[in-house]
Amino acid sequence: MRLRLLLFFVVFSTSAEAQLWRKLHPDSLLQMDLRFIPAPIVYRTPETSWGFGLSTSYYFNTAATDQRALTRSSNIQFQAVRTLRQQTIAQLVTDVFTPNEKFYIRTYVGYRDYLDRFYGIGAATGEDQSEDYRFESWVTALNLLYKTDSKHFVGVNFRSQSMFRVRPDSTGVLAEGTIAGSQGSRMFGFGPEWRLDERDNPFAPASGHYLNILARYHPKWQADWFSFGVFQADARIYRKVGRENVLATRAVYRQTLGQAPFRELAMMGGDNGLRGYFYGRYREQSLFELHSEYRFAIWKLFRGAVFTGVGQLGEHPGDYFKSYWKGSYGAGLRILANKKERITLRIDYGRTLTGQSGVYIEFNEAF
Repeated sequence: MRLRLLLFFVVFSTSAEAQLWRKLHPDSLLQMDLRFIPAPIVYRTPETSWGFGLSTSYYFNTAATDQRALTRSSNIQFQAVRTLRQQTIAQLVTDVFTPNEKFYIRTYVGYRDYLDRFYGIGAATGEDQSEDYRFESWVTALNLLYKTDSKHFVGVNFRSQSMFRVRPDSTGVLAEGTIAGSQGSRMFGFGPEWRLDERDNPFAPASGHYLNILARYHPKWQADWFSFGVFQADARIYRKVGRENVLATRAVYRQTLGQAPFRELAMMGGDNGLRGYFYGRYREQSLFELHSEYRFAIWKLFRGAVFTGVGQLGEHPGDYFKSYWKGSYGAGLRILANKKERITLRIDYGRTLTGQSGVYIEFNEAF
């Protein structure tokens, strides 16, 4: 999960770049080439209430100076927060392109001591079914891809998870122990991955196509481990409109097979999904979402965006039309922190068709 930031962020640069902060007019800000960005943060989301912490990002290029045109930028990001709901979240994420993009390596390590909300499983669960539960977890993931030509990557993906100390509300269905994973879960899975990537920029694309398809199998390594499979396809198209505006479209399909723990099911909502829904408000074996976002220039280092999306869940795609589709819409502001890499602070307000809403703020675009 990427953490959402709110209210204020303070951007510091490397020592050579720090002197430029004396020139605070917008033209000077646009010319900055910030690479190291530590930011004390205050934020609020539907899932966490108010949170306080630190986000540190480092952007770099692995290629020699004369080869950087052939290699997109990489980044390392660490985030740690504590919320008013007594949640602790810490995560380290790296996205690295080796010289000439011969390899793409993404790693994730995350720890949570988290208070969450469970509404049941299915596309038609009611608000009165909600119950709080607390848990701790460690998640690690690795995507290792090899470039076969100018735009295709193939490789493998791994994911492990350990969820423990699950403490459900004593009056809810999780306390009954009948929901898979309600008493904790462990798993380790692996599988193939293929990617078509023609985006001009990995952080805020303005043109190109992207398609990522992966499958992963989690064997039952020990008697108390879960065994299930995952298939996911993520397709995106970016089109320039005029000189500075961008129309971005995304379609996501996810299917789990077998008895997956309830936190491994496809979940709707959050800052990168249908913004406005509590993340996990709906969860099921199968999920499809379609998003569209129009990003436009406002003035100097300020950009804007309007977005909308629809989605549905079921045990399999044949169930998508058995209940009403879900939808959300909203608008946001982007503040440009690095013109060359197009690194922005994103502030979004999303609202669902049924009246839920949320504010999300983070570095880089939702997709």
